[in-house]
Amino acid sequence: MRLLPAVLLASIASFCAFGQDYVITTVAGNGTAGFTGDNGPAIKAQLNAPKGIAVDSAGVGQDGSMSGNGQFWVMNATPTILHQIAANGSADAKYWFSTTDSSGNLLFSQPAKNTFNTQPAGFRNVIHNPGFENWNVGLFKKFSFTEKTGMQFRAEAFNVLNHPNWGGASFNPTNLSTFGKITSKTGDVRNIQLSLRLFF
Repeated sequence: MRLLPAVLLASIASFCAFGQDYVITTVAGNGTAGFTGDNGPAIKAQLNAPKGIAVDSAGVGQDGSMSGNGQFWVMNATPTILHQIAANGSADAKYWFSTTDSSGNLLFSQPAKNTFNTQPAGFRNVIHNPGFENWNVGLFKKFSFTEKTGMQFRAEAFNVLNHPNWGGASFNPTNLSTFGKITSKTGDVRNIQLSLRLFF
């Protein structure tokens, strides 16, 4: 039996053969026997909906990566939302949320390998990113020449207040230079559009 390359992460829902020829239908899990095919020799197989697991910061000894599956937990305090924005990602950029307490101790701890920590009630979703604000304005004026002909002047401004909308803060504790900081923005700057429309 030849298997397609696959990464076994956790909690296999089922392991079913597919293709034209089969030898077995369900290898593990709760798959349905004879799901497809003629139950002849298997030449291909695939995992059905593999699930992710938490890993250490570098994914050492486990499958996955920090970007998708890493877990870091608040240790002894709730991170304070500081509402300060980095200045072009400079070295003295301020933090959007606190990553240390007043004594400089880290607020986040990585659980031991192959463990999954629990948190007390009230610790879920304690950090939120800044909101998005955008104001658009449009002015229209119609000038009639005759009953059927005329002209329309349009003035439109998008993000008229030229309000910056900040990107999300970095939630990767393995990169201490940006962890807890917002160093980018999203959306466009103010854009003014003028147009003249002739109708007849």
